[in-house]
Amino acid sequence: MSTTAPHRKGAIMATDNRAMARRIVEEIWNQGKLEVSDELFAKSYVNHIVGYPKPLRGPEGYRQLVSSYREALPDLRHSIDELHAIDDRLIMRWTVVGTHRGEIMGVAPTGRRISVSGINIYRVANGQVQEEWCYWDFATFMAQIGLTFQQPARVAPQVAPDATAHM
Repeated sequence: MSTTAPHRKGAIMATDNRAMARRIVEEIWNQGKLEVSDELFAKSYVNHIVGYPKPLRGPEGYRQLVSSYREALPDLRHSIDELHAIDDRLIMRWTVVGTHRGEIMGVAPTGRRISVSGINIYRVANGQVQEEWCYWDFATFMAQIGLTFQQPARVAPQVAPDATAHM
């Protein structure tokens, strides 16, 4: 009985999963082959994205997400900065660059150059992405397209004069 078989199986799965991540970036994001989503994402796929009010669902939800960014940034270029596969997880650190030439999130085109980074964690089973968590620099993206966040004025806490004497 071989003790290397599970290790070899895990290595093959990791290689396959990394290849899948590269296809997501190159074929779907960079080339706009949205139909590839049906092959790579499960029907029950759920995407949890920071800054979005609710998760996206299924390959259709993923196609809509990619389409909205490709329309807003027609010269969009998505790159993988780092990629790791561990068991059924893929961890990808990425950067997207492009020029804001179409409406997105209700913001008219500004012509500004955009550069935003993030980290995605994918759960893969049966050769498809089942679930995804996307943590990206939403605040920087919003600022680059001209939106600013209004924060309430901060009030310094009242400190008794003798409370600072021991600092």
